[in-house]
Amino acid sequence: MRAKAACGRALGGAYGGSARRWRSNWQQRAGAAHASHSRGHHRSTRGFTVIDVLVSVAVIALLLSLMMPGLSLVRETTRRVVCASNVRQVGLGLAMCADDNKETLPRVHLEGFGTGEPQYQLSMRIRVAPSEWDGLGVLWSGEYLSSGQVFYCPSHAGSHPFSAYAAQWSGTDGEVFGNLQYRYRDPSTRPGRITLYSSPGLALLCDGLRTRDDFNHRVGSNVMRTDLAVLWFADPTGQVLASLPQSADEAGSAAAVQDAWVKLDEVNGEGR
Repeated sequence: MRAKAACGRALGGAYGGSARRWRSNWQQRAGAAHASHSRGHHRSTRGFTVIDVLVSVAVIALLLSLMMPGLSLVRETTRRVVCASNVRQVGLGLAMCADDNKETLPRVHLEGFGTGEPQYQLSMRIRVAPSEWDGLGVLWSGEYLSSGQVFYCPSHAGSHPFSAYAAQWSGTDGEVFGNLQYRYRDPSTRPGRITLYSSPGLALLCDGLRTRDDFNHRVGSNVMRTDLAVLWFADPTGQVLASLPQSADEAGSAAAVQDAWVKLDEVNGEGR
């Protein structure tokens, strides 16, 4: 009995010491893990520094600067498509009007400006008493087209946007200009009126040519020919734009506009 008791005490002491050491080691490891977790938690919740913010702003600014030219190109491409649609609608209006008038296109009363010069061929209603619809404006007054906005290019940055004549389109008296140039006649190469289908390669509608501010797309123009084909005339170097007058009244303006028409006559299905 005494031997069993002694053995039990010896085993109990051994196991008890081991248990106490195990609990101590476990507590130390648990405490270390908790401390590490606490440090990690504090690190993960640390706020942004001023340097972090400045770096982020710089990166965002760089990305925007890289994206802006692409976004501008997308916007201009969209406007070019809308403009081509407008030109096509005006062309269909001209075709319907010509069919009702023995293939004759609406005339432009350039005498209303005291001149016969071609830079004024984007006039749509002349200032007489009362004002009279003229040129492409006849398509509106004759109800061949139902929207005044179709005569305006969304890329126009000059003095003849639709908003400048919104009151007149709503019924107020007064002159009206569009920003699509209409070639009613071309005395330099084909005297007299232009008719549909008679000269298939002749340009009939395009961006405004009165001044440089009236040339809507800067690097080219949507052009409708007398065969009703609507094509893009590419001018990436801006030759047509540079040839146009700064002012409609400056010397040589009429000749500059005539030269621009001749250049636009060269347009074909390849954009040249």
